[in-house]
Amino acid sequence: MSEKTDNYNTTHYNYQQQYKGFKVYGGSVLLHYKNGNAYAVNGKIAEFDNLDTSIVLTEAQALNKAKAYKKVTELIKEYPIEKVIYKISSENEANYTLAYKVRIDAYQPFVMANVFVDAKTGKVINEINLVAHADVPGTAQTLYSGSQNIICDSYSGSYRLRESGRNIETYNATNAIGLTTAGFTGSTDFTSPSSSWTGVPKLSSFTISTVAQSWWHTGELESIPS
Repeated sequence: MSEKTDNYNTTHYNYQQQYKGFKVYGGSVLLHYKNGNAYAVNGKIAEFDNLDTSIVLTEAQALNKAKAYKKVTELIKEYPIEKVIYKISSENEANYTLAYKVRIDAYQPFVMANVFVDAKTGKVINEINLVAHADVPGTAQTLYSGSQNIICDSYSGSYRLRESGRNIETYNATNAIGLTTAGFTGSTDFTSPSSSWTGVPKLSSFTISTVAQSWWHTGELESIPS
């Protein structure tokens, strides 16, 4: 249970539904109090009997299932994996199962989603995208071609250099600390407060600190007749 009192001196109690110690995803009741009296209640309670909560998959296996489903090999960050009772809806009925809730964040491809994996079968039940964005037209001042029309991504009150319709993503690797097959590690989005992009960032220098394998070639000098 959690509680919160708002600016109108109303206290809201949030009760989380559980079954055999597992949270029921989406199952909660809110009780509203004011001046010591309960005046309203709302929420949603899942109804089921004798649900099988046996577990076959490990958390590591569930994570691999979720990564494979989203075609992700390298994560930006790993989050705690949670076991929840999840609703599986069909056309005629609704069933419940114990599932792993796996958060997947990745650059290549760009993913921010909760993936629900059945704890017994390993089947992906559902995914919930955590990114709210939309392609919008914009303009950009380019280095060689002047002002050009582009498509950028409206995201969290600003804009970034991405186009989800054609899966185009441009990143700033200024502070990147490494390069993998999935892209630069530590790269960030180019962002702008408006869809009109000004200023032309360009690379002025770079430093190689570590070389993973030999990339120098020793050439043979050919003598030049005098």
